[in-house]
Amino acid sequence: MIVFGSSKTLKTTMQTSNAYNRFVPSVIESNKKNPQTASALPYDDPKITNIFLDSFPANDLKLKTETVIDSAYSWLNKDTDKLQFRIDFTKNKHQLSQELADYAFNRLERLPMCKVNPAELDPLTAVCQPKNAVSPDSKKAYEQQIFLSDSFLQKTVLSQDDLPKNSTGQSITQQLYFLPNVFTWLKRSPYILGALSIILAVDFILLSPRRRKGVQRLSAILVSSGVSILMFPLIYSYIIPYFSKSFQFSLETDGTQKIFSEIIDKLNRNIDILFISIGAAIFVVGFILYAAERLTRPQSKYHDIEKMAGVATGIKKVAESPKSLKGKLSQENIPLQSSDKPRTKSMKTGNKYRKLKKKEF
Repeated sequence: MIVFGSSKTLKTTMQTSNAYNRFVPSVIESNKKNPQTASALPYDDPKITNIFLDSFPANDLKLKTETVIDSAYSWLNKDTDKLQFRIDFTKNKHQLSQELADYAFNRLERLPMCKVNPAELDPLTAVCQPKNAVSPDSKKAYEQQIFLSDSFLQKTVLSQDDLPKNSTGQSITQQLYFLPNVFTWLKRSPYILGALSIILAVDFILLSPRRRKGVQRLSAILVSSGVSILMFPLIYSYIIPYFSKSFQFSLETDGTQKIFSEIIDKLNRNIDILFISIGAAIFVVGFILYAAERLTRPQSKYHDIEKMAGVATGIKKVAESPKSLKGKLSQENIPLQSSDKPRTKSMKTGNKYRKLKKKEF
C-alpha cells in the first residue's frame, strides 16, 4: 500500500519507463508483423511513422492515460460510486486521416500518368497517376476512408463501458464492488500495524522477568528480522532468478507487451527498494536498542573495590595461567590483603607460616 496507495507511483513509473514515447512506434512495429492486406498502410515508410507520432503525441497519450488512472483511484478512494472515465481520440484520428491524405495525394501528383487506369487506386502505394484521380473530392473521400478504417483505432471514444465484462455481463466495478472497502482498510493498515507493533514491543519488555533482558531479546528479534527482510528481495529478485535462468524460456512479445512488462518490473523494483528500506530501518532500531541497553547498563557495586582497598597495584598479573595445582596455589597467585608486594620464598622470616603441606589440603 505504500507503493500503490496513491496514483503518484504508477504515473511516475509510466513516465520514467518512457512508455508514452514508445507506445505508438511499438504499435506500428506490431502492425508490420501482421499479415498485410491490400488496404493496409505502408508502415515501412518513415513518413507514415512521423505522421502517426504527430497525430498521437506523447503528452496527449500521457494526459489520457492519467485520466483513467485518476478515475480508478477516485473509485477506490470512494470519491465516486463507480469507475467512470471518457477519453476521446476523434481529434487525433481526424488529424491522422488528414495528414495521410495530404501525403498520399502529394505523392500521387508527382507520379507519371498511367497508360491504363487501374481497377483500384491506393494513393499511398500507386506506381502511376490515373487520369482525373487527383481532385479535392477524391482527396476528401480518401481521408474519410482512412478515418472509418478498422486497421487502426476502430473506436475513437473509450469509456468504462468498453472494459471487459464477465459471462453474465457484469462490469469490473460490479464484480469488484468490495474493493473500495478493502482498499480503505489497506491504506490504514501501515498505521494500525505500526501502532500494534509498538504496543506489543512495550508489553514484551514490561512482561519480561527482567526488563533489561527483555530489551536484549527484543533488540535481537529486531536485528534478525531486519536482516531477514533485507535478504528477502535480494534472494527473491536476484539470487533465485540467477540460478533458475537455465529453466527460463524466451518468448517473443510485441512492443506493447514489452512496455507493460518493463512497467511491472519497475514497480517490482520499487517494492524491493521498500523492503530494503524497511529492513534497514528495523535493523537500525534493533541495534540502537541493543547499544542503549549496553551503554546504560549499571556497573557492579564491587567493580572498583580493588582501587578503594588500595590493592589494585599490589596484584601481580600472571601472563599465562598455571596448569598444575601447585602453580595455581603458589604464593605469587594468592591475592594479598595489602598493597605491599608479596614476600619471596628466600625470606626466612615467618617461613613456617608460608610453607603449606599437601596433607593440609
